[in-house]
Amino acid sequence: INGLLSRRSSGEQSVDEQAVKEAAPDLSVSGRARDGVIEALEDKEGTIVAVQWHPEGLLESNPLMNRLFADLVERSTAYGVSK
Repeated sequence: INGLLSRRSSGEQSVDEQAVKEAAPDLSVSGRARDGVIEALEDKEGTIVAVQWHPEGLLESNPLMNRLFADLVERSTAYGVSK
């Protein structure tokens, strides 16, 4: 996440009613909202990337979100080629 979005915090207050309380043992927190709520998680290998916001709703106001989707397509394509 940090490499894709160049940020460690979303800088926003959380608006979801549900949130991740703590990361599972194999995941690390890679982003938090200003209020401390976990907003992004990933594994050490970088194969699991999870965000707890809606990047699809920010594509026009924050084009940086396109990087998340580009990364998903790139990883999916590489996975498909490897099979």
